[in-house]
Amino acid sequence: MWLRERDVFDDTLTMYTSDQGFFLGDHGWFDKRFMYDESLRMPLVLCCPSRIPARAEPLTQIVTNVDFAQTILDTPHHSQPEPALLHTTTQT
Repeated sequence: MWLRERDVFDDTLTMYTSDQGFFLGDHGWFDKRFMYDESLRMPLVLCCPSRIPARAEPLTQIVTNVDFAQTILDTPHHSQPEPALLHTTTQT
């Protein structure tokens, strides 16, 4: 792996996420306008071994894309903006 070859894997924040899913026929719908679980949940996988300890269980609180900025800014080598500029929580 490129990051491991350069000895930066442990200090690199890797994030995987996607949009919420469509129902695709579940509940008789083919979009995501209603508040069913499938239209609310979105995956978020974070890895930064030097900063984020491994977890046996997933987080259960709601995560939205507005939380991404604060999560990224809380990693090493990033300066923090004024607190009033971000109304988010860190997801680590």
